Amino acid sequence: MAPVSLAQCFPPSIAARVPQTGQVECIHQWKADTLLVVSELNCEPCSRLLYRMKKERSRKRAVTVLWLEPNEKNCIEASLKVSGFAKSLCSTAQNVKEEWGLNSTPTVFWLEGQIQREQKGLLDAQESLPWNIH
Repeated sequence: MAPVSLAQCFPPSIAARVPQTGQVECIHQWKADTLLVVSELNCEPCSRLLYRMKKERSRKRAVTVLWLEPNEKNCIEASLKVSGFAKSLCSTAQNVKEEWGLNSTPTVFWLEGQIQREQKGLLDAQESLPWNIH
């Protein structure tokens, strides 16, 4: 994928940075065969969900974590939590709220066929993660 500038991402895509390189990618909530997790570094429910996803993950879907960490140092630190398990990108809470109307973490987006799914909050009580069922 060629590098893009912040101005080249058109709604509903948002611009997100690759932590180690600073390159900008356009990201959309729903992408075939990908789970998108919106997370924050100092969010206990986010950490628990990511741990559970790593433990129970379906190999059929790639995982991308969109960290709401505008600070580059925090973004890199957050990405290390999921290295080897998920791709990390970083944006700001304000950007995600403005473009997607999202103001809570963790939130997971995925596709079931052509159906767009969204799960907000922690899933401790659920026996199976909803995206692993299908």
